[in-house]
Amino acid sequence: MAKPIKKSEAAAYREVWKRKQPALRRLTGQYGSSKTEKPPTASSVMSMAWDNYINAVKADRHHGFEGRCELLATVARAFAEHRTFESMPLPLRKTIAGLPNDQESRWGWFESMQGAGYYHQAVNENNKHLSKALDRIPSRGVVSRSEYEAYIAEFLKAFPNGRHGVAIASRLLALKRPDQFVCLDSKNQRGLCRDFGIVRNGIDYDRYWDEIIERITDSPWWNSTRPRNAKEAAVWDGRAAMLDAIFYEE
Repeated sequence: MAKPIKKSEAAAYREVWKRKQPALRRLTGQYGSSKTEKPPTASSVMSMAWDNYINAVKADRHHGFEGRCELLATVARAFAEHRTFESMPLPLRKTIAGLPNDQESRWGWFESMQGAGYYHQAVNENNKHLSKALDRIPSRGVVSRSEYEAYIAEFLKAFPNGRHGVAIASRLLALKRPDQFVCLDSKNQRGLCRDFGIVRNGIDYDRYWDEIIERITDSPWWNSTRPRNAKEAAVWDGRAAMLDAIFYEE
């Protein structure tokens, strides 16, 4: 004999069902409001296990993966040793920002922001909103959407006249938290969007999170256990930013 369901149990079931819907939609390839016909299993990178992913990163045709690891380690030390972005010396801020400087030759790795004039000015003038924006992003733990949105809200204050964008916003994110963010720019956007099944045009701050970051954090390689091997562990610590090694095109 079937047991009658109490109203409280039915309400709890509906709440669980509602919470599961985003995950179920992602299984069909829907991230955010955009629907792609390409499910995660059809993406060569999203479906990779860790061993396949590390091999793809090591096959970097443009920059050495060890050099990439060294740059990310330098930046990680900078964030550990300096309380804020604005307290760092200018060459270090420029390195993190992807701008030319006389102390780090690899400043343009993980995408160059050299052509972003207003951004260059904001970094040169040590605009407080860039630093405050980065303060919204925790150094450890999974970054939540609300923390990301707080970052974007503060970041935009540095550009009251516009001339901002996903490329420069994601560059700073990728260097502070390379485990969760990738810098999305013209050099890697075509390959990444093709593999993920994303429409390239019109990627704004919401789509960057919904269609790119959520895909990354659903991937098997991203959810893998941190390797014991030191070199692989260095890649794992920067595993989202390292997508640039796979998708970068001259």
